[in-house]
Amino acid sequence: MTSLIGRLHEGESKRHSLHLILDQHKAEVARLSSACQEALGLESQVEQLSKDLAGMVTHERYLSVCGDLEAALKREQELKSSLSRHGKALRQMQTKLQQEGQSAKTKNAALFVLEKVSKNYFCTTLKLDVALSVIHAHHTHTCTHTCTHTHTHTHLYTNRN
Repeated sequence: MTSLIGRLHEGESKRHSLHLILDQHKAEVARLSSACQEALGLESQVEQLSKDLAGMVTHERYLSVCGDLEAALKREQELKSSLSRHGKALRQMQTKLQQEGQSAKTKNAALFVLEKVSKNYFCTTLKLDVALSVIHAHHTHTCTHTCTHTHTHTHLYTNRN
């Protein structure tokens, strides 16, 4: 019986130690299961980061795009400057054209007045010539000469205009 009790005790000790080992393995499995879940979460994050990274540009490409943008900005500033210069020149030309237009209006008005004065002068001169020819005709007493003389002077002055 002692041997039976010894064996029973030994069996009980083994069972207890197996229980402890089983509890340790269960704890290890729970820890491994938790680590596996964490690994799956990390794997999902890695996949998402890989997708995000695929959509990103490399540092070299970023620098290249920055250079292109700086060059485009410089061209835009040059174009704005050129447009400004051309706009200023256009405004100066408009001002000059307006001044010349006003000067031309003044010249046209002066020419109109001059033309009026010259027509009046011509008419007065013609009337004087006609009057002189009438006086001359009466003075010479020849009607034919008067009509021819008057007609000749009228014709000469009319051709001047």
